Amino acid sequence: MHQLVKFAIGTITFLSCLQRTLSAQALTYKFNWTGENGYSATVDFDFNDLDNDAIVRANNSNNFNEFTVFNITFRELVRNSLVTLATYDLNQLQSFNPNFNFNYDFVNNVVLQTGNFSDADGFSIGDGDNGFF
Repeated sequence: MHQLVKFAIGTITFLSCLQRTLSAQALTYKFNWTGENGYSATVDFDFNDLDNDAIVRANNSNNFNEFTVFNITFRELVRNSLVTLATYDLNQLQSFNPNFNFNYDFVNNVVLQTGNFSDADGFSIGDGDNGFF
């Protein structure tokens, strides 16, 4: 009887840990950014950290996009009203030139940005005519 109880407890513990692991894969990250002069952005994304470096990249060291979902909306505050400047999804971003470049350190909850859109840790979202670099 004691062996059966231990097995049942062990199985429940294992399944509970497995559920936490599986559900961690399904997390959607969301954040809001407010910049100068009334500019802001809202972002939500899902990803797979394919190279296990704790940074999700649009173009990792193996040239793979680690994002599975990526949506971003840029807005500007005009006369106390938020005006949408642009909204992009992952499919659009992957077709643009310059290339989609977004890097997120999910351990420290930080967007990486060197100041140059083409750097490995740069920021480039949008096409060559309408975009945010």
